Amino acid sequence: MFSEKIEIALIKEKTSKTELARKLNSSAQALYEKMKKDNFTEKQMIEVTKALDAELILKIRLKDGTEI
Repeated sequence: MFSEKIEIALIKEKTSKTELARKLNSSAQALYEKMKKDNFTEKQMIEVTKALDAELILKIRLKDGTEI
């Protein structure tokens, strides 16, 4: 799910995974693998978001639709 959001952000920002990996001080291959598994820690999500010069917003949505 987070990988999909990264893909959308990259398109909107007209940048590449390779450029994002560079900003993360990572190899493109490592980023590709991480996105393939879509297994990001909260810390990694924050780092990716900062590298995209964006804001990460986490919410909890209860069964009744209430967002916290």
